[in-house]
Amino acid sequence: MELQNALLLGKLLNRTVHSIAFEKAKARWASKGFEVASDGYPITNLTAKDCKSYSAECRHTYIDSFLSWSFLVDLDKAQHMRERSIESLLGVQPEDVYVLRDETAYDMQYTHGGDPTSELVVAAPSKSKFSISRAMAFRNPHIIRPADAIRDRLGGSQGYVGVHARVGDGAFVTKAAENMEKAWRTVASRLGIDAEATEEMWTQVQVRNVRRKRSGRLMREEGRDWSMLDVDLDAGHTADDDIPDPPTKRADTPTSPFFLPPLQDLKCRSPLHTSPPFLPFNTPVYIATDSRSPTTDVNLSPFFAAFPCTFILSDFDRPSEINGYHYVPSVGAMLRLVNDADGVPLGRLLLPFLEAVVVAKGFVSVGTGGSTFSGKPFAVFKIRVQKADGTLRDVAYAAGELHNAYAEDH
Repeated sequence: MELQNALLLGKLLNRTVHSIAFEKAKARWASKGFEVASDGYPITNLTAKDCKSYSAECRHTYIDSFLSWSFLVDLDKAQHMRERSIESLLGVQPEDVYVLRDETAYDMQYTHGGDPTSELVVAAPSKSKFSISRAMAFRNPHIIRPADAIRDRLGGSQGYVGVHARVGDGAFVTKAAENMEKAWRTVASRLGIDAEATEEMWTQVQVRNVRRKRSGRLMREEGRDWSMLDVDLDAGHTADDDIPDPPTKRADTPTSPFFLPPLQDLKCRSPLHTSPPFLPFNTPVYIATDSRSPTTDVNLSPFFAAFPCTFILSDFDRPSEINGYHYVPSVGAMLRLVNDADGVPLGRLLLPFLEAVVVAKGFVSVGTGGSTFSGKPFAVFKIRVQKADGTLRDVAYAAGELHNAYAEDH
């Protein structure tokens, strides 16, 4: 919006618009010897197969497309929730509200007739049972169908923990180890694992990582040169895939006399824990991540080492020993979607949405600090309200509550 305003003013005033940040980024990439695209980002030798995020070194591998919000979410439900929330906020009845319905963009525009620095003050509402943000959860069947199939393989919505692990771009690279330890400890805490067992397991994980690094089985930090490039720029198949997802059956999973994850057509990566304090670590974990090699990424290794039943998307979208060669066909069907309006393939663009939904459908969902895609609420708009005692406070309405939205479905 700021750039649009600047360009408009430049046109009206016949002045040149300089984007300092853009020029700085362009010069930075050029100084590193890269050819720079018109958007200011580098053209690298990475391909779509190498890239799992919209990070600077991967932007040239993506083709942008435009989709209506109605393609992703149930706008009718969102509109209903919006109107009910406004009624609750203002303490009015439905008949007191008149809705101006536009047909096209900019049918109606509104101007502020008073002091532009004044604040909108309304009476403080009781806690509203309506949530616009939850109504904006993804509902597209091309996303929900594979997400539900993966959820069912993991034992259903009460069978697994979802973790959104952003480690592959920008500032998330430099903070990856810290963020993933925090996420790991959050999962342990949410599973009710006592502090002593948590610390003992963490120590074992670190010892195991040292051994694996020495053997070359873990990817070292210094080897991730491409993802380190944009650190200071950020402050997230075949025709057979069209067949319906097949019914699932319990897999031949390594068993423990104490605990058996309710997995369907899945095999855990390593033997289950049998020591009583460690039994909760047998809980299945789904990791959604932008790491290019999750199973060898040193930052994600604590999950694979401590939780024997840790899974990633590639355990579901293709036949493998992990899934007993029973993959989820609807994932491939989603990946082959094409936007009829511009012919742009949509699969890669929708993939992060699919993973976010799978994480959100777990009975516990844990994200990466600072990443809005991890479901951390971010402010859509703010309004100042007046409480009963006359004092004022700011209320921020939020979006991104996928976990709560899907929990309400059950």
